[in-house]
Amino acid sequence: MHGAFDQIAEEYDAGFVNTATGRMQREIVWIYLERLIGKREKLNILELNCGTGEDAIWLASMGHNVVATDASEKMLDVARSKVNDSGFKHRISFALLDISNPESYPRNTIFDLVFSNFGGFNCISPKSLQEAIPAIAGLLNPNGRLLAVIMSKFCLWESFYFLLKGKFSEAFRRNRTKSLAVMIGNKSVETWYYSTSDIKRVSNDNFRIIKKRPLGIFLPPSYLDDFFKKRPKMLQVLNRIEKMCSNISPAASFADHYIIEMEVKK
Repeated sequence: MHGAFDQIAEEYDAGFVNTATGRMQREIVWIYLERLIGKREKLNILELNCGTGEDAIWLASMGHNVVATDASEKMLDVARSKVNDSGFKHRISFALLDISNPESYPRNTIFDLVFSNFGGFNCISPKSLQEAIPAIAGLLNPNGRLLAVIMSKFCLWESFYFLLKGKFSEAFRRNRTKSLAVMIGNKSVETWYYSTSDIKRVSNDNFRIIKKRPLGIFLPPSYLDDFFKKRPKMLQVLNRIEKMCSNISPAASFADHYIIEMEVKK
């Protein structure tokens, strides 16, 4: 997995983070985070699959301490460079961590929040997820939270897009138990899609679900950015509707991603 992300690390910001759809999706995650932790005293936060450090910098700007981790050393290199120029270097540290390998998790450190944005958990198999969830729970303080943004098993946008293109076999490609090979650069990455019910089932012994929210029920997936950047007014309208509907919990089952907030059972 990390090889593919090593390959695209230098282009990742241009290809996703700084696209119009990418910025809008991330803003909605930040709005959720701000409601959750914005007014709280300084927290210790573990970020899984930090990518190029965009979320780590934002969390640090809110006054929190962040351990930003990723399985890709090249992604971490880009993130370190960005953090050095951010003014928040004193609040962010980095570590190489593979979510699928609990042995790589921090030792002797307890966190208030574990955060994973944009599909980090989709990069690990159901078996690895079953091992990761209790290990993550062990890293949290009592009443600590796990907040994850996960790609769902069914996406209205994606189904509509592929049906319009006549690619009927692709329209419901996510709704499967096996992995799907997704191209990252010129390499394929095994990707698993999880419903909110899947997450509840695998985490029930360790976490209680507090909230689930849609992300990308009206906003299009990032691979449609080229189409929508030529239609900025349309995208702005979709963004406004997305924000208006962001608290509709049942819509999480039909969105590109969903935000799930869980409290550890201790």
